[in-house]
Amino acid sequence: RESAPPFPHARPSTDGAHLITLRVGRRGSPLTAAHLASEFHAALHLLALEGWWRVRCAVLLPRHAHLIATLAPGSGLESAVQELKRRLTPCLQRAGTTWRPDHATVQLEHPAELAEAFRTLHREPHRAGLCAEGEAWPGYLCADDDRAWLGARRAGA
Repeated sequence: RESAPPFPHARPSTDGAHLITLRVGRRGSPLTAAHLASEFHAALHLLALEGWWRVRCAVLLPRHAHLIATLAPGSGLESAVQELKRRLTPCLQRAGTTWRPDHATVQLEHPAELAEAFRTLHREPHRAGLCAEGEAWPGYLCADDDRAWLGARRAGA
């Protein structure tokens, strides 16, 4: 699955690309529970369709989520993150967990940074012991036109 772009782009770009990390509390269901993962990916997709951002890559781990997103013109990073959290809060509460108030963001300004972020997110489920190396992780998504970054050389894309 991928998030549909709300704005055109001809090729992968680092313009406005952000690596965002969100965390949940230690109690309740993990984000990787089927019902939470489904809600999370649906919310990402809806925000993209509404023109907030284009999610280029995302991975869900038990207590945190990472995503790489390119903001739509006029969208603010903080408001997009808060809207995602707002929409998912009721689902998290039903699962017995809540968002941690903080989140981390890193602007990916150079092609090498973006390529490394794509590779890191792709490997994260294996590093966390959630799946075997090379095995598909159901909590991972990457836009088709961004998959090429996974093979980009470390020195630059």
